[in-house]
Amino acid sequence: MRIRSTAALAAIGLASLGALGSGCGGSGGGSASLTRTDSAGVAIVRNVDADRPLAWTLKPLFTVGGAESGPESFFRVAGLGADSAGDLYVLDEGNKRVVVFGPKGDLVRTEGEAGQGPGELSMPFSITVRPDGTVRVYDERFQGFVGYAPSGEPLPSRHLSIFAWGAPMATPRGFVGVFQDVTRRDSVVRRLLDVAGSDTTELARLSLGQTSGATFESCGIGLRMSPVFSPRIRWAGRGDEVVATNGVDYVVNRFRGDSLVASYRRDLRPRPASDALARRELGDGLHIGVGGGSPRVCKADEVVRKVGVASFVPVIAGLALVPDGSVRIERKAVGRDAHGPIDVLSARGEYLGTLPAGTPLPGAFLPGRRVAAVAKDSLGVERVTEYRIERSAS
Repeated sequence: MRIRSTAALAAIGLASLGALGSGCGGSGGGSASLTRTDSAGVAIVRNVDADRPLAWTLKPLFTVGGAESGPESFFRVAGLGADSAGDLYVLDEGNKRVVVFGPKGDLVRTEGEAGQGPGELSMPFSITVRPDGTVRVYDERFQGFVGYAPSGEPLPSRHLSIFAWGAPMATPRGFVGVFQDVTRRDSVVRRLLDVAGSDTTELARLSLGQTSGATFESCGIGLRMSPVFSPRIRWAGRGDEVVATNGVDYVVNRFRGDSLVASYRRDLRPRPASDALARRELGDGLHIGVGGGSPRVCKADEVVRKVGVASFVPVIAGLALVPDGSVRIERKAVGRDAHGPIDVLSARGEYLGTLPAGTPLPGAFLPGRRVAAVAKDSLGVERVTEYRIERSAS
């Protein structure tokens, strides 16, 4: 399989961003963004404004989940999706099904069940929902996509030729996902790939160097893992567009199909990491799922001592791509299940403002300024809430 890389174009974009630094002067009013187009045709947008609070609130409309049995007895929500009619799709990983709810939270149908036959799910990992309600679920054990028509009837499955490390997304051209080079024992190399038929393009690459192998007595598990706070490839997609970041800095690259079209940056620097921050990040410990049962917990002190801590805490923790083309960027907050502030960028990459820490990063965007997100209640039970975004005139 031949892989074409966009790394050279990304490097051009980052070099242009650096060159813009001397010409950027922050101002108190209006947009302080500078937009350039480099020789490769990539729009470079650097935002130098300080944080500007957005006068948005999330009004809860309904919550599903938390039941002891039935369609709302979610057991590990692996992803959310939505169609143009306003139906909400919940991928219930543990129960091997997709549960579809209407605009008022009413049950529409369920799709799939446990098994390895047509339309059945074994290890569902991610979900892609098209506007017409066509569903593609990536099943890790099947190593491919299991599909459902808008009516809920099974579609022919699609096996992938390469093994995904993360949660792939089905696209009109093929699929996008993070894949790890399993042939290398001396280091970890992960790549975000856009695959369309016989054409494969590398959108992002992350080399983590040599990983540490350790046996943790506190949980009885041996693992090979990177230091705490090691960067990850964070990405989100919709249709044929993808936004991605692969380092510790505030840089988000935008792709259309297999082409780099824009690069966005804010002047926010990563903070130095420390053992204390790493222990706070792990909380009660590193949770490792074993055989589908309750996770084992490796004590935070032991994990930090044996695998170490990266030099910096990455600035970006999550991304979301909105149907109107705008981008949500969640900044990293240290702590288990902690949510940092969320920056909102326009479809052109201009900084619009910031939502406060604790605001959930939406997993699905629905018509009428509605969004949906997953959260755990005080007992650790997962529920899905749909909200309406209300924007103040101020």
